Amino acid sequence: MNGDVQVPGVKVGEQFHATGWVPYPEAAEKFEARLRAEGRAVTFEEAAPRILARFAGADSPRFYWDSERAVLGRVLASWDQKQVGACVGFGYGRAVQDVMLNEIADGEPEKYPGTEVCPEVIYGGSRVEVGQGRLAGSDGSVGAWASQWVKDWGVVARGRYGALDVREYDETTCRRLGDRGVPDDVEALARVHPITEVARLTTADGLWAALGAGKGVPVCSMQGFTMRRDADGFCPRSGSWGHCMVYRGRFVHPTRGRCVLVQNSWGAYLEAAGNRTVRHTADDGTTNTFELPEGCFCVPLAVTQEALNAGDTYVLAGLTGWAADPDPLPPKPPTPGDGWSGTVVYANGAIQSVTPRG
Repeated sequence: MNGDVQVPGVKVGEQFHATGWVPYPEAAEKFEARLRAEGRAVTFEEAAPRILARFAGADSPRFYWDSERAVLGRVLASWDQKQVGACVGFGYGRAVQDVMLNEIADGEPEKYPGTEVCPEVIYGGSRVEVGQGRLAGSDGSVGAWASQWVKDWGVVARGRYGALDVREYDETTCRRLGDRGVPDDVEALARVHPITEVARLTTADGLWAALGAGKGVPVCSMQGFTMRRDADGFCPRSGSWGHCMVYRGRFVHPTRGRCVLVQNSWGAYLEAAGNRTVRHTADDGTTNTFELPEGCFCVPLAVTQEALNAGDTYVLAGLTGWAADPDPLPPKPPTPGDGWSGTVVYANGAIQSVTPRG
């Protein structure tokens, strides 16, 4: 099926679901040492005291798919990494996309690029450009590497960029990027759209505040869950996965207290059993319901501390998005004029560098 490539995953009956997070504490230590050298706070709790003061004590719900509905007119489907251990790219890609859509919904001067964020490029860049091929011979990546990629390089939306066609997800292309890295011309485009703020998340209270503020939170850990939602839409803690998913909202349950929403990247694996209707306590104290998106489940906030203790979950904020691009739809690269200011260097028929001005 995959040659000599080792694919981490979870097999239930005849179904195989790839995972792909690799515990690598040294990667986090190296990345965070660089952040300290730049004078940046390393943890979210020390970097964002105002966000904690504003959102940690409040119980107002926030559901990130509300931003999808507000901006795009629909709730987006679950992503599916299929049989490639690219979960870190998928978790970070969805988290960056959440940052973008939340910014637009909150009234910031941002644009949707016309297609969704491409997770394969994040996966390949994290493994090769950042990780320097340390995981060659197997699938997988590290949260700290993906954090460095989206901060120092950035992201691209789905499209066709020269020889690289990522208009739709393709497992062969994903694995090739994971083996060889990101083409130079695509690297240059990614650098136009970086995440500006990255900080490690250490506490469940910090997670509650980050979700209330609409930040992106991909979570990397060994924490596993059941493959079916219970009657209330929750997946209880079960087993152990080396996996990356993404937190996508918060709410107060009438009997379980503070809870958060987890988005997986295994397509519609949870949908056969249904159980998508969830009760929550509104700001006025009444009990209301909401519908879970595809591939999403609930967990009590207290359960998340175990995942955060793995030390490889980062909060993402401040996407430099597509608002200044003359035409946000790929595959057209940004060019001087028409509202975009900067320098594009071409050589040998390819983009060598893209430098925005200001």
